[in-house]
Amino acid sequence: MAIVHKTFQVRGFLSRRGYVRLDTVLRRCATLYNAGLEEWREAYRMTGVSLGYLEQFKEFTSVRGEDPFWNEVDARVGRGVLRRLDRARVGFYRRVKEGAKAGYPRFKSGKRWRTIELDDAGPSMVRNGQVRVKGLPPIEIRPDRKLPPSEQLKSLKITRAGRRVTVNLVYAVEHEVLPPSSTCVGVSLEGGQRATLSDGTAFRTSDRHRPDIIRKHQRLARCKKDSRESIKRSRILRNAYRRRQIATRNECHRMTSRLVREFGHIGVGIQDTIKQPPTFFGVAENNCTTSTSPIQGITDEIGSIQGLILRQLAYKASWAGRQLVEVDPKPPFITCSSCGSKASDGWNESTFRCVPCGNVMDGGHNAAVNILHLSMAGGNSPPPAPEPAEIFPPLP
Repeated sequence: MAIVHKTFQVRGFLSRRGYVRLDTVLRRCATLYNAGLEEWREAYRMTGVSLGYLEQFKEFTSVRGEDPFWNEVDARVGRGVLRRLDRARVGFYRRVKEGAKAGYPRFKSGKRWRTIELDDAGPSMVRNGQVRVKGLPPIEIRPDRKLPPSEQLKSLKITRAGRRVTVNLVYAVEHEVLPPSSTCVGVSLEGGQRATLSDGTAFRTSDRHRPDIIRKHQRLARCKKDSRESIKRSRILRNAYRRRQIATRNECHRMTSRLVREFGHIGVGIQDTIKQPPTFFGVAENNCTTSTSPIQGITDEIGSIQGLILRQLAYKASWAGRQLVEVDPKPPFITCSSCGSKASDGWNESTFRCVPCGNVMDGGHNAAVNILHLSMAGGNSPPPAPEPAEIFPPLP
């Protein structure tokens, strides 16, 4: 038995006063973030010394008693804000050192601050179906599965997207390592279908939410900008994207759990351009649309699904004691799995045709077989880092 951190995502419900209070706390968190960023900038400009998280948190602790608002709010709420600033600061220095685009930390608008983080939550914060944090309104939660004991609670995150509140509860739980397995499989994450295995099994993308999202985009486009109707339609569209995100994540969980349960060796080929933290169908983690075009948002879904599958496979294989090997995606897709020759004219995403040997097969299946052979030989790139926590989203 191994101790792992699992995240259970549940929906929260607030009263009308609770929404007002939560909005006030979020705005004050943005103000604290901006004050810490300004202090860091001025300190570096005046003295050439960069303030760290510990220095700023000590200062926040010493002055919070003089502020009536922060004196009534749990200090861990402010600590989460300063930790977020520290992550932005560390990322900035890392990108500068690597020679990449610097991405200097920016000031945050109170209207766009949506998350409250508590990295060291106590067991008393979740009890009797409610999340209670000092200074925050009580949040009612209705989990669709039994939660672990409160003593195992490690951290929590409260996210507001419009009128929807989501609570992520991280528990330290025991996870049983699966028995060893000698079966192997290659997984091709490429093309219009979600994944193709080396045995020919294809997990295809579900399109049941697509027509509804397109209709909602069209209705929003007919509204006058910044009108009350457009605000209403935007909220309806965000909810539709959210439902699709949850349904897709659940499907990916079922697929990746099956792969880890049935196979002891898993080889994966994936494009380099989709290894970044994924958004979901043009919707980022804060549920803001990243594309004004419904068609562009829908075409972005393929890379999002592939990145999500890779992340889930990484931490599930680590927990279960399975071997996960990532290979360079390009050669498997242009090489014949029968004779090893390169693709010739007539090859496309869905069909692979080999002129020398006459092999004609599905392109994803051909790539999956090649990925399996390369992974058995050790692969040609290191496996991805495991995800620290698994997210169990609410069922749609």
